[in-house]
Amino acid sequence: MRCCRLLIAMLFAFTVLPLCAQKAPGPGCTLEKTDYYQCKGDAFQHLLAVSKTVRVDTGRMDSFGRRQMTKLVADLGKKLVAPEQRPDLVFELAWIDRSGRIDFGPGDVAVARLNIYDPSRGQGERSLVWVETLTAQQDLPWPSMVTQLLQQFQHHVAGA
Repeated sequence: MRCCRLLIAMLFAFTVLPLCAQKAPGPGCTLEKTDYYQCKGDAFQHLLAVSKTVRVDTGRMDSFGRRQMTKLVADLGKKLVAPEQRPDLVFELAWIDRSGRIDFGPGDVAVARLNIYDPSRGQGERSLVWVETLTAQQDLPWPSMVTQLLQQFQHHVAGA
């Protein structure tokens, strides 16, 4: 009788545990509104913690952005890799093009974004695992946008 209970308990554990493991959310983001994404914070925090290497993608002419992103990677304790190497994560700095959009009033709008991709997941080459969006005035100089965006990201990473 005791052997049967043990066998039933083991069978139950082997059946239920894989189902629980499948429910753990993977990192990822969904577009909520134009320019705003909802991302899975806890899953991203775990992915960031286990990642060791990062590639930085900025525009070819954006030397300020590249320097600031390189500093961010070092501050996070990650190793920066060359473009031809395969990283654990890709950090991409992007200006949000507001051409053709009508904005009423002096309110803040989405002006810059830090996209973080995981090249080992999702469709094709990489998938979006985190998006940090800066909302500010459109006439803010690019270096100020970059500085504020990266500070905002560091605050979220440290506070989450």
